[in-house]
Amino acid sequence: MSAKKCTSQEASFYVNDLFELLDIKGNNQLLFNQFCSLLMKFSKDTVKKAWKDIVYSCEPPNGQMAGRLPKMHIIEQILLSNRIDSFNKEHQKNKKEEIETGTIRKLFDWGIEYRDGKITKEELDKKINEAL
Repeated sequence: MSAKKCTSQEASFYVNDLFELLDIKGNNQLLFNQFCSLLMKFSKDTVKKAWKDIVYSCEPPNGQMAGRLPKMHIIEQILLSNRIDSFNKEHQKNKKEEIETGTIRKLFDWGIEYRDGKITKEELDKKINEAL
């Protein structure tokens, strides 16, 4: 997975936008830095796909109080679940390609040919040894 990591500039853009949405003001530099460093651990695509879930997990401001962020471990779980989902989709796609064109498919086809008498046992062994 050679996906480009989220840069500090992109992370700060996301965090500033969220702080503005939640009306979080004041001296929150430590929280800002923690959030940015968390986002920079993940790829841009992962952050982009998970951002909607992160925003929806926040409590919006109610007019008297600023909105609230979820705990950092919850945000990290959202990011991890999106990364794992994309990995699983990629894995399933590769697995399907392997089954259609790979060794397992060839072995199955050769077994059917051997069963039907189209090839002999020696020819089957030769094909298997060449494939492996």
